[in-house]
Amino acid sequence: MTFEVWESAETHPERLGLEITAVLNEPGLSWEYNTVLLFRRLEDGKLFWAADSGCSCPTPFEGYKTVESLNPLPETASTLHDHTLQTSYRGGFMFPDAATFLRKAGI
Repeated sequence: MTFEVWESAETHPERLGLEITAVLNEPGLSWEYNTVLLFRRLEDGKLFWAADSGCSCPTPFEGYKTVESLNPLPETASTLHDHTLQTSYRGGFMFPDAATFLRKAGI
C-alpha cells in the first residue's frame, strides 16, 4: 500500500483495513492541531492509536502510513492513557471528551 505524500492513515484508513472510531482534538486551536485518533482494524476488531500535533504546514499524521506505524492496544494502553492525560491537562484545561475517548479505547 502506497500513499501520496499528503495521504495517511488519518485521511484513508480504509486502505489499511481500518476505521477511525474516536477522535480527540485539543479545543481552541486555530492554525495548529493536537489530535489523538483511535482506529479499529476491520478484520478482527483490534484497536490502534496515533497522536500528532503541530502547525497546519505539515500534513497531520503524515508519518502514519502503515498499520505497523500505529500503536497497538492493549499493549500500549498505559502510554495512551498517560499521553491523553498529559495532553488534556496542559495549560490547565482538559479535553471535554478525554474520558469518553479512553473508554472507547478500553482504558
